[in-house]
Amino acid sequence: MKTKKIFIILISLFIGIFLFTNCDVSGTVSDIIEPLLTRTPDPVKVLETYDKQECDYLFIMYVDGDNDLHDALYLDLNEMEEALYQYSLKQGSKPSVKIVALWDGWKLAGTNYGGTATQILELGADSTSNAEQLCSNTLDLTATAKDWINYDTTKKTGEVNMGDKSTLINFLEWVDDYYEADHKILQFSNHGGGPRSALDISQRRGLCWDYTSDEKNAFLKTKDVSDAFEAAGYGKDKEQFDMLIFDVCLGASIEDSYQFRNYAKYLLGSANTVPGYGLDYTKILDNISENATIQDIGKGIIDDFKYFYTVTLPNAYPEWSERWETEIEYWEKKLYQAIF
Repeated sequence: MKTKKIFIILISLFIGIFLFTNCDVSGTVSDIIEPLLTRTPDPVKVLETYDKQECDYLFIMYVDGDNDLHDALYLDLNEMEEALYQYSLKQGSKPSVKIVALWDGWKLAGTNYGGTATQILELGADSTSNAEQLCSNTLDLTATAKDWINYDTTKKTGEVNMGDKSTLINFLEWVDDYYEADHKILQFSNHGGGPRSALDISQRRGLCWDYTSDEKNAFLKTKDVSDAFEAAGYGKDKEQFDMLIFDVCLGASIEDSYQFRNYAKYLLGSANTVPGYGLDYTKILDNISENATIQDIGKGIIDDFKYFYTVTLPNAYPEWSERWETEIEYWEKKLYQAIF
């Protein structure tokens, strides 16, 4: 993914290149507690009310950082801020783009980027290199959803269970209340375990585990996601997402593709596990232009993904080049894009 230079995340990636679903974060008590006490709050703008927005492309991000992927996923939000800035520099006429994210943090995260609270964020363009904080152009819209987020009006913080389908339903309905877009792309970030098996519930197959709510049992089953889509007003004879992006492991099986067939035109994901850096979010908006189709955008995201792991990372860390070549050669064979 990107321009991250945080050493501990890089080490975690190399240790578990294929274990996006199984990476464990550990450390001493001081490693965990000290950052919680010293982290500077993000300079985002907190709004109590917000008028409905219109745009050509709306990226909707369901970013479940309430587990051991907290830091890596929070940095994805920073990368999207960078992507918005780079997109603003593109010359000529171009479609309008907005990015809205539901973010939920974990209290035991290693560095506690972004804190522990649930936030609804409309991301803003960021030209700085500070990957540890969101920028002042980003808006905190959490207060507009305090009817379904357990919102503390004094502390201006909230909490939801990202592994509960009602959270996904509420978020999608909130998005429809506040945004009108010609094209909607919905993205999920977290662990993934493939389609849940009805015959073997011990496998815990699904996505988006919420450790604060219940480390083992709070997660979205595949059918929970499709049920949420239906409840939020999406479907075969209704509105469909232009694309679903699963930045999770095992998120593009035949079972998943079939389950979501009525709710989106395209599905982008991996049938195998995903390296710890995930997608290259800094480049994700480069694929949008006046003449681009949704299929063009999806193919561009995959091309950027491959380029990052085969060129960008090996050039930055040449001592790992031989290992990257071997592992990427294997991993690329597992890349799967299902088109409805």
